[in-house]
Amino acid sequence: MKVIRDIRQSDNWSNYLASLGWKAFKTSSGVIAEYRNTPFGKIVKIQRPVNITPKDIEEIENKLDKLLFIKIEPYQKVNLATCGFTNSESPLLPPSTIYVDLELGKEELKKSMSRSARYSINKAARDGDIVDIYQNPSNDALKKFHTLLRETGRRNHFYVQPFDDLTTKRDLFNQESFLITVKDKKNNLIGGNFYLGHAGTIWALHIATGSFRKASKGGYLLVGTAIPYFKHLGYTTMDMEGVQDKRFLVFTKHWGGFTEFKSRFGGEVIEMPHPLIKIYNPLFKVLTSLPKVSF
Repeated sequence: MKVIRDIRQSDNWSNYLASLGWKAFKTSSGVIAEYRNTPFGKIVKIQRPVNITPKDIEEIENKLDKLLFIKIEPYQKVNLATCGFTNSESPLLPPSTIYVDLELGKEELKKSMSRSARYSINKAARDGDIVDIYQNPSNDALKKFHTLLRETGRRNHFYVQPFDDLTTKRDLFNQESFLITVKDKKNNLIGGNFYLGHAGTIWALHIATGSFRKASKGGYLLVGTAIPYFKHLGYTTMDMEGVQDKRFLVFTKHWGGFTEFKSRFGGEVIEMPHPLIKIYNPLFKVLTSLPKVSF
């Protein structure tokens, strides 16, 4: 597995979370812990650190008082049982994903795609679908995308953050923010992906699809265009950001369709380690001992 520096361990991501009310503490080794206050104590999340040690935990516990819990979603396996951490059954991030290796040659990348993906890309081009790429996209382009994203959320029953969430991310990541859209030959917006880049990796963070006829292959053309584009810009990995995971069937139960779609572009399925949690509040310790209660 290729080791990457995850976007959630970046200063720009901390600045984004600050707009949502979170505060950040960075340990002496560079691990970023995000925290916020609740009536029961501070909740802390540490997402995708490449490495985290008992020393990091000690620094966080010494810095932050009145802790409710610390939840860690590690990038690599780590044993923190001696620090009081146990497995959590409630991930906050996609527990599995697909990495596309953009360091492969263009022909290798094409060959790694399934035959159906290559056919769908070519069919979308024959049908007259057109892909547009916006680096550091304008508010106007983002508004059109956000409208489609809201429609996607209503149709598939997931929450879509307000429009200014997109503009905040765009403003913070600037030239490493991208919007790629696809339109049909009648100029109808039928799909779009919002990407952010960090430390050589590009993430597909928001994906919108129109309620167009199932025969449309525009989504394949979009991703099939994005892969060589980001390779040309010098990114070395594309994180497809989430696929179905048998360990967390409830969390990923509705992910079957886009898991199949993403897997057709090749890449390596990456299964992240189990989330870890340490609960400090005695009442919440009792709650987690009850059946079907997990943090």
